[in-house]
Amino acid sequence: MANIKYMGLATAMSARSDVSIKKGFLGLSTNYIYTPTKSNIKGFINEYTAENGETVQRILEMNAEELAQTARNGVKIPTTVNGNMRIDLCASSDNKFAAVQLFKYMNMEYRPVSDVIFYEGNEADSLIKILR
Repeated sequence: MANIKYMGLATAMSARSDVSIKKGFLGLSTNYIYTPTKSNIKGFINEYTAENGETVQRILEMNAEELAQTARNGVKIPTTVNGNMRIDLCASSDNKFAAVQLFKYMNMEYRPVSDVIFYEGNEADSLIKILR
């Protein structure tokens, strides 16, 4: 699990009215909560080969029905270690909220390929089933 406050998604998530941020004892920990369902949000970083990264990019471009059908088909995108594509994913524990951003390794660092994309409800559930 990744610490959300060090992910590129942190700024975009903190700007949302449906995400609350709670500081722990002495400010040493930070908890993100999806307020409509009061569900904790956790951060994940998945790395992919170039081919699987392109598949992830196509998934992020799908409409709600295509995404739901892909999840119903049981599609899972295999991860790798030290891949040249990566996603930062924040997902609520009830799968009703997700934030994702795709990165590609270029010039010795990961650079964003997509904007931060937010999903809620059944769309979030479908995406999380595919990526987790």
